[in-house]
This record gives sequence, C-alpha cells and structure tokens, in this order.
Amino acid sequence: MSVPGKGDQQFLVADDTEVYGAGTICGEAGAKVDAPCTLDQLEAAAKKDAVSADVKMKNGIATLVTERRAAQQDNGSGSESGSESGSNSDESVLEGINKGKGVNGTWFGNVSYLAPGKYTVSDMKGVEQQFFIAEDTEIRGYDDICDAVNTGAGGEGGTECTEAQLEAAAKKGFSAEVVISNGIATSIRDDH
Repeated sequence: MSVPGKGDQQFLVADDTEVYGAGTICGEAGAKVDAPCTLDQLEAAAKKDAVSADVKMKNGIATLVTERRAAQQDNGSGSESGSESGSNSDESVLEGINKGKGVNGTWFGNVSYLAPGKYTVSDMKGVEQQFFIAEDTEIRGYDDICDAVNTGAGGEGGTECTEAQLEAAAKKGFSAEVVISNGIATSIRDDH
C-alpha cells in the first residue's frame, strides 16, 4: 500500500493495525464518528482508488490508518468532494509537507542522496522513506558523515557536520538514525 502525496511511502499492515473509515474505506460519509474498518475493507478501497488517509507507522508497519474526511467547507454537491480526493494523488511531497501531511517517525537504516536537500533512509526490509533536510536539521557525525574528534567524555556528543558533508557521505551511503517530523529530518546521527 502507498500513501499519495508522500512520494508513495510503502507500508505494511499487521493483524493489530487499526483502520478507521469516513465513507471510502467503510462507514458513512458525513458521519460524526469514524467507523472501525477491517483490513479487507482497506485493501478493497485502496485497489479501487487512492484513499486519502493519515497513517501512523512504527518500523514500517502501520499501527493506525485513519481516512481523511472530505473537506467540510464545500456544502455544495457531493460530487465536489469526490473530485477533491482525486487531486490529492497528484499532490507533490513538498505540497504535502507544506500542508503538514509529511511523514513522522524515527528510521534506522542506510541514508542515500536523491537531490540537493532530498534524501532517503531505508529500513532493514529495504523500504525507502524520502525526507528533506532544513537549515535547522541537526547533523551529527561519529566518523561516517564527518570526522569525529573531541566527541566528549563517552563519545556521546558526536561532531556537528555540514550539509555538504552529509551530501558527500550519502552519495557513498552510510547507516544512521534519522528522526523525521512532517517529512523533514530534525536529526541525522550516523551509527557509532
């Protein structure tokens, strides 16, 4: 399964994944409360068309899938909300982040370079997660990103590295912990 607007982030579901619908996966559109859905209903809805949903993940497995409600502000015809959900699939990763729809979580894996300011981190199963870096992204090296000297008493400090050093290291590939908030890395620490 993948989530539109996030560079097609793949995720797995498990028996304990919770799924809630608001008319597309299951339940009634316009209902006040989201309806609990089965994994079969989620799969059937996703096969028919892209489903606009928020997904919480842990280790590449969805723990919670919540269908997004159709925009409430258009009180016009019901067909209007149908075309609106279709436009979400064309939404770029950056537009999704600008709307606060970027992915959140912590990934441990191999970091690779995609484009200036844009990287991926892949987990042990090889599932890649795209992320961006910002001016305030904390980049800490313990020798893989940049040379670590004077890393502190227990070596816990690491060395602050530059974006250029991160880019050079990512082009070769290195293993790191990447904390992502709304699609943007807040911290990148190479394994030490």
